[in-house]
Amino acid sequence: NGAKTQIDALWDAVKQPSIYKPALFLFLWQSTPTSDGAFLYFMTDELGFGPEFLGRVRLITAGASLFGVWVYNAYLKTKPIKDILFWSSIISAPLGLTSLLLITHANRALGIPDGAFVLGDDVILSILG
Repeated sequence: NGAKTQIDALWDAVKQPSIYKPALFLFLWQSTPTSDGAFLYFMTDELGFGPEFLGRVRLITAGASLFGVWVYNAYLKTKPIKDILFWSSIISAPLGLTSLLLITHANRALGIPDGAFVLGDDVILSILG
């Protein structure tokens, strides 16, 4: 009887639009295909990045993520989550397109080496994410 009560309470919660709409959005977003495999191929074969460099990028990106958590705890914890999500989405959208600069080699025209561009791009997006 207690389990049925809990299942009913859970179902009542999940039926609320404020719960199922964001859950559905996240499910659909995460179930879409990504270009990660193709981009890894581009970075290793086209740009010549090796496993050591890519590992360093991942390590520094993880540190940047921790820095983002610290920034949130130190400065943004008291701000409305709606505002934080809005502004981080606005800032992340154009920054997410910076990979196009790398793919078209426009970063080289700007005088930014490929390695520095990949590192800076990943670090900034990790802090925001």
